[in-house]
Amino acid sequence: MSPEIIFFSVSLLICYVIAYILGLFWFGDKRNRQVLSMFVLGVGVLVWIFLTAITHFVNPAYFGFINGLRFVMVCVIPFFTTWFILQFIKSPLINKRWFQLILVFAPTIDIMAMITNPIHQLYFIEVTFPRTTPGPLFWAHAAMAYGIALLMFIVLLQHVIRNAKSHPLIILTVVGLMIPYALNMLYTFEILPFNSDFAPIGYCATLLLFIYVSYRFHIINIRNPSLFLSTIDSISDIIVIFNESRVILDVNLSTHAVFSDFPLTAKHPEGKSFFNYLEKIVTQTEPENLLDILKAGHDVEGECTVETKNEELRTYTITHQAVFENSKSCSGYVLVMKDVSAFRKTLNEIENQNHELSELKTQAEQASTAKGMFLSRMSHEMRTPLNAIIGMTAIGETAATIEKKDYALGKINVVSSHLLGVINDVLDISKIEAGKFELYEAPFDFSLLIKRVVDIANVQASDKQHVFSVHYDEKIPKLLIGDEQRLAQVITNLLSNAMKFTTKYGSISLEAALIEDNKDMCKLQVKVSDTGIGISRDKMARLFESFEQGGDDSRKYGGTGLGLAICRSLVELMGGKVWVESEFGEGSDFYFTVQLLHADGTMSLSETNEGATAYDNHFEGFSIIFAEDNDINREIVLEQLKHTMLSIDCANNGKEAVSMFTGSPEKYSMILMDVQMPEMDGLEATRCIRALDMPRAATIPIVAITADVFREDVDQCIAAGMNDHIGKPVDIGKVIEIIHKYIKN
Repeated sequence: MSPEIIFFSVSLLICYVIAYILGLFWFGDKRNRQVLSMFVLGVGVLVWIFLTAITHFVNPAYFGFINGLRFVMVCVIPFFTTWFILQFIKSPLINKRWFQLILVFAPTIDIMAMITNPIHQLYFIEVTFPRTTPGPLFWAHAAMAYGIALLMFIVLLQHVIRNAKSHPLIILTVVGLMIPYALNMLYTFEILPFNSDFAPIGYCATLLLFIYVSYRFHIINIRNPSLFLSTIDSISDIIVIFNESRVILDVNLSTHAVFSDFPLTAKHPEGKSFFNYLEKIVTQTEPENLLDILKAGHDVEGECTVETKNEELRTYTITHQAVFENSKSCSGYVLVMKDVSAFRKTLNEIENQNHELSELKTQAEQASTAKGMFLSRMSHEMRTPLNAIIGMTAIGETAATIEKKDYALGKINVVSSHLLGVINDVLDISKIEAGKFELYEAPFDFSLLIKRVVDIANVQASDKQHVFSVHYDEKIPKLLIGDEQRLAQVITNLLSNAMKFTTKYGSISLEAALIEDNKDMCKLQVKVSDTGIGISRDKMARLFESFEQGGDDSRKYGGTGLGLAICRSLVELMGGKVWVESEFGEGSDFYFTVQLLHADGTMSLSETNEGATAYDNHFEGFSIIFAEDNDINREIVLEQLKHTMLSIDCANNGKEAVSMFTGSPEKYSMILMDVQMPEMDGLEATRCIRALDMPRAATIPIVAITADVFREDVDQCIAAGMNDHIGKPVDIGKVIEIIHKYIKN
């Protein structure tokens, strides 16, 4: 067998092996630029070997053409080699624009000089089989090729020196680069008696050595890389794979999506550059030195917050771990970043909810404590007057004289009024805190309101021998629109406190002034001053809160501590405010303002029945129905109305009241109706009466007499068809006034 046939067969076998290996790499790891440069170099070598083999069998007439094609590969192979070497060692030179232009234009000029040789014959003096006679341009080409080879040898040698200690196999790359150029020099200078250029075969050895080193460096992967890449691409976590030199080998698609503004596989594939990039976008890390640990290449687990290109903050857990091959030497590193933003958000929501629950628990505990304090305070405030009522009742029962009995009854009356005040305060503050308190606004005479309040206060002032003065601004309009009862309640409460907390022979003053007036509304200011115990500054901030009083000394004066809280709420409902100026031991000045509408001059006030004559209180000849299920309440009303000579028929429930009225509708002039009764309540009974088909059913006055005294209770009574409302405990004077209103008028 001739040497030419052997050379051709070996060349084809080598081409087949190189094609298989390059195809394996290319289709398995297209994204790796080192694999791409190796693939391009391998294809060039394959074509070069094939053309070199053909030159041994081609017809001499076509030798020039085939040899020209072969020399095209001879011109470009050095530059393909340069590209591959620089990619292999990750040289920044490959990214320089001027160097990229040299890699393109230098072989182009060389090829143009070779192609145009028939014109100038400076590249080849003579082209004959099997050798050509080189010309001046060929030696220029050889100088350039060997110059580039020498440069790459120096660059590669520097890289080998830096990494040989940790990776001894890298020395093979220097050997691989020397082989083809050594064979080419032997062929070019005819040192060996061969008619064929074995440089392409040398390049095969170069490729095989570089492939082996790249595989050991994990630059490329032939263990089913396609499956491996598909697997990591399908993972939503960020995955970055480094070799043992901390150079990025590969990243998955999630990494490209999140860090698209960082050229992971283009210009800065070094791990250090990537971590420097992370430093710029990471806002918080746990532990604090997480990035320093990552740069040092140590195994670490942590968490970081990243500001993405959309200025969105995302939280990632980070795991960085070395990978060991055969449990011996480190072959690389893996960085995994898992997006836990949704989990962290949920965790924060849970923590916030736990915090809120903790606060609610604290509030509940405080409310429970306040409830306990409230019950304790109310127990004291209610049991004290009840004890007096029970005690005075016992004294009255055993009293031997009328004077003693009258004394006991008088005390019972005073204490009962106090107990009623406590109950009213509790009901008022409950309504206020529930947000269901409403004012009942109607025209009233403000001067008469002040007169009634002063008349009551004069009794208290007289008992303690206070000097009580009143200053009334005559500019205040006579008729105003507002809740007269609640306004009187505020003034009475402030005067009552002034009387209570001022010792004997003190001074109390009440001032009412107009401070603002316009067409529709006026603003009044009321001031209550005393020379009492005063209030310390640290107590004034909480003075208008529920269950608060002026100080420790005030406990001996009693009270629920609700009055001022109620006053503040009522004043605020009237569009005003309340405040205090005081010094401990030097008395107090309480102020409040309210806004009241002007009453139309055509409005008239209902005249009160104060001072009604005995004749007015006699209702002889009139009959009413009194529906009440409680025997004691019936007895009290019947006994207190006995002197009026009113004929009263009693019903135990609403059903009986309807039956009595239906039987004699013309007999009765009025119905007093309790609301809470068995069988049929007062509201239902009223609706039944109003629905009767008889003239008197629509006109007979029906008045509620009930312990349901809230505004909505009154509204329900009116909505059911009642004409008026009387609250319990019953004020018999109020009852007589209502009876007179609907019977005599």
